[in-house]
Amino acid sequence: MKKMQLLMIKSYFGWLSFWNSRKAAEVGFKVFQKVRKKSIREREEPFFSRAEHFTLPYKERQLDCYTLGNPEHEPVLLVHGWESNAGCMTQIADKLLAKNKRVITFNLPGHAFDNYAYSNLLECSDALKIVYDWVNPTQPVSFISHSFGSAVTAFTLDKYNIQADNLIFLTTPNKIEDVFDDFKSLVGLSSKAYRKLKDITQRKLGEKIEHVSVEDQIGRSEFNRLLLMHDEDDKVIPFKNSEAIHRKNKNAQLIPFKKVGHYKMLWNDEISTRAVSFALGQEIVG
Repeated sequence: MKKMQLLMIKSYFGWLSFWNSRKAAEVGFKVFQKVRKKSIREREEPFFSRAEHFTLPYKERQLDCYTLGNPEHEPVLLVHGWESNAGCMTQIADKLLAKNKRVITFNLPGHAFDNYAYSNLLECSDALKIVYDWVNPTQPVSFISHSFGSAVTAFTLDKYNIQADNLIFLTTPNKIEDVFDDFKSLVGLSSKAYRKLKDITQRKLGEKIEHVSVEDQIGRSEFNRLLLMHDEDDKVIPFKNSEAIHRKNKNAQLIPFKKVGHYKMLWNDEISTRAVSFALGQEIVG
């Protein structure tokens, strides 16, 4: 976000927070959910031409879903991150196909080709459950998730009591309260408006945001193993999030990386190879 644009936003929310904290909270909640639509990158485009596209009903809209591989093969679900799309995990999908796995993925609500441009954790979790139910697995399946998609996966497993096989989180947020705190500072919400923003969010979630964290959701979920891979210098999601989740979950393994970036890591050969190997149940040496 450009400095002048950010300054204008802060000025607006500062003024609105002073005059009408409730309105500032409502507008803030809307802005918080805004998805910046990004163009499909050139290296992501082939995925959409190769994959079998199908749709599933979601509210008054539909989910764009994709599958690759033999329908008789064991499925693996891929979940992309915020302001991304299903094609971002092409390299991982191709390596799963080479191991005779079936790939199922989808664009999160409000993302990619969706005409709507707003979304949140709860909506994305409900969408993942719809896709999971469509797969209708006869045994626990593995999930490979990136960034915000890792939080979506953890929230969904916990909320719907889904038993998973292996989980691979390619970076992950942790405490949702930290995300809201960062947003408060970014846009300049007053403390009063921020409290009302939290109230709105908590009514949506059905619980206090202080209680919503990936480390706790994973701790309550049933799965075989968890692999966390994260750049120690990630500028989008701090490495400390994966460290905290790793400390709190005995069957989690953390592999730190250097200079693989946040998005670019999805195209890193070592990371995609390790992710797929772990999904297949193989041991991974750190």
